[in-house]
Amino acid sequence: MLDFLKDITFKANDVVLRAVDILMRNYISIAGLCFLLFVTSNLSSFLALYLDSSNYFIKVLLLLVFVGLYFGLQLVLLKRTIFLAKDEKAMSLRIIYLPFRNSAII
Repeated sequence: MLDFLKDITFKANDVVLRAVDILMRNYISIAGLCFLLFVTSNLSSFLALYLDSSNYFIKVLLLLVFVGLYFGLQLVLLKRTIFLAKDEKAMSLRIIYLPFRNSAII
């Protein structure tokens, strides 16, 4: 039983060390995507307060733009982290971050 717990602890340590290594090698790209998520959220909140008395159509249009942008950035961040976790060395130019109908349907 004690050997089993030691094995599990060492495997968990390997996972944490690998995650830190990936973060250290790709800090700029991951931090940049997280910063874009932060800016998108704060900009949408600011514009919601600033455009409070504007046209209803403009508010709905901006809502759709910011929701699409926010969730699109989250998908890019998720796809980038999965790509880095697979330990692939070079990112292919054929990788497209936009989801298609067949990949959205589970």
